Amino acid sequence: MIREAETTRSIGECAGRLILVITICVIAAWFTWIVANPDMFATDFHYYWYASQAWKSGIDPYSIRPRAAWRPIWPLWDRLFYPLPALLVVSPFVQHTLRAGHIAFVVAGTALLA
Repeated sequence: MIREAETTRSIGECAGRLILVITICVIAAWFTWIVANPDMFATDFHYYWYASQAWKSGIDPYSIRPRAAWRPIWPLWDRLFYPLPALLVVSPFVQHTLRAGHIAFVVAGTALLA
């Protein structure tokens, strides 16, 4: 009798925690969608995304400088300062558009932390 109550409580507790994590992730995705608009301003993820795109194309992202010749590849106003392992972490999220990749990156990190 006691074990059934413990099992029921643990299943309910797990479901409640799962609902809490999902709620936190949805709020983080919504906040990222609203705040991190690529048309308005550039976030740190933009540097990761553009550098990973360049690296995937065979271009050294550390050789890119923000000037007119690189404008189609690097539309940001500063060069890449982040280390290469950061690009390795972001590389699964580069397969999507900039905004979708940014939201997926934030939601994955939020879910792992929650």
